[in-house]
Amino acid sequence: MSTQNNTTDKPTANESVVSLGDITKDKIDELLAGPDPVVTLRPGQKLVGLKYVHEDVAEPLVSLVTRKFGIDVNIMLADVQIAGKSPIGGIVAVFEGPDRHIADAIAFLRGKRVLVEIFAEA
Repeated sequence: MSTQNNTTDKPTANESVVSLGDITKDKIDELLAGPDPVVTLRPGQKLVGLKYVHEDVAEPLVSLVTRKFGIDVNIMLADVQIAGKSPIGGIVAVFEGPDRHIADAIAFLRGKRVLVEIFAEA
């Protein structure tokens, strides 16, 4: 298991990063491992965690990145809650498309103050 925390390291589909909490990490392991994994990454796909820590979660960011960068985003897990007047939480999704488009989408999301981590890629 890898404990890499940046996108320059490239974990394989069987490795994961601990960052969105132990419960989420367990769910990610369930998605990728076991006799009948829910997610089997194909070439051009990355399992990505998005953590919303600001009020920007109200903006349709997933929809924006799919249109703006020409990638597919398949949400596998989501947990967004209201804390005070701001939504917080995150999603785990499969991003699919050309590496450059995915990298641009991740940079865009980070510019919107979304914490982004790549958990695995094919």
